[in-house]
Amino acid sequence: PAWQRDDPQLTAARYLVWIFALDDLSDDWSLPLPELLARYATFRAVAAGALPPPGDGEAALLHEIVAELSVLPLWPLLAETWRASLGDILDGMAAERDPSPRASLEAYMALAHLSIGAMQDAWTVLMLLGDDTVAGQIPEITAALRAEARVIRLSNDLNSADKELLEGKQNALTVLAAHGDGRALTEAALERAIPDFHAAMARVHTASGRFERCITTTAEATVAFYRKHTFHEYDHSAEPRTEN
Repeated sequence: PAWQRDDPQLTAARYLVWIFALDDLSDDWSLPLPELLARYATFRAVAAGALPPPGDGEAALLHEIVAELSVLPLWPLLAETWRASLGDILDGMAAERDPSPRASLEAYMALAHLSIGAMQDAWTVLMLLGDDTVAGQIPEITAALRAEARVIRLSNDLNSADKELLEGKQNALTVLAAHGDGRALTEAALERAIPDFHAAMARVHTASGRFERCITTTAEATVAFYRKHTFHEYDHSAEPRTEN
């Protein structure tokens, strides 16, 4: 679509659209792995400054987003972190094609928390907010975003376990099933992860506090959403109901 460019928040929204498109592409197991990895290589190149191939709409949108981010004041500081985070998403999504059983929850989470996309979205938001007090807090922010991604991944796995079991995919429940009740053990892991996330966020202090509120609200809203819905089954076109 022809997006207007005068509101920087639209860049974050457009990037979320791109992440969801990437997720759909990666979930299409009819696409052979070599072809998927070739698409990933294109995305990495575009993120590094290459032009998108003709006819590749996802690469074209990514190119537009990178161009918009590259003029922001925080781009020189965060560009390499942003690109590395994009690479993490791709590595995490590629790992989902590996059928090898994971030895432990932590072995599974090492890549599974990357493919959820939360960290990449957050670095994008951070640049758009333009708060230069983040310069001395990159390690703390990284730790907080990893903690957020863990919460969202565990919530997602609890929500989608039945679907993924039918599809033959691994998630936290299938990994923990070797040690007992996979659902109960995953719920316990989530209950531990939530306070760990809040503790990590408490060590991040931007000037406005908007980034902290944004990430905390995102995590809380996602956990609440996954308790009732999945993104693929939820009717996003439904009009919100109003009470008379």
